[in-house]
Amino acid sequence: LDLGFKPMIIVADSEMGPSMLGKVLTHEILDQLKARYEHLPDENARIYYHTFVIDGPIFKKRLEITESDKVVAGPISYLDIKKFELR
Repeated sequence: LDLGFKPMIIVADSEMGPSMLGKVLTHEILDQLKARYEHLPDENARIYYHTFVIDGPIFKKRLEITESDKVVAGPISYLDIKKFELR
């Protein structure tokens, strides 16, 4: 993040929920995840999310997602990307 990369959340666990999908990961979101991790009930509990970098200082163009659906599949939600553009 500090180097200018913009990772977008594309998969989230049920606690984060589909509302997090499509958001760019920020320090504020990372702080929330850290706080959640520190309060997990046991070692076997997990925080589950995936990101996809849509822009950064080494890229010539940024990826803009123009059409997507949020899909809930059991304990996870994911962003189903339908259309995108490079700008």
